[in-house]
Amino acid sequence: MKSSPFSAVPSAARRGALFVKPELVAHVNFGEWTPDSKLRHPSFQGLREDKPAHEVVREREKSLRTLANPLARK
Repeated sequence: MKSSPFSAVPSAARRGALFVKPELVAHVNFGEWTPDSKLRHPSFQGLREDKPAHEVVREREKSLRTLANPLARK
């Protein structure tokens, strides 16, 4: 890619950067997301071949109330 896919990239990170399109999907276990959107205690489990990279999105937490109430899931 000739340009950054991100809206803002710090100048230190831009220097010498090469942006590529994602093609591989990794399975990573982790403890939690930090407040600055980093993974805490990530552990690489392997590559996945059953899911295309364009389908991967960041999952969001669901409240226990939503999970316990089947009517709230709809």
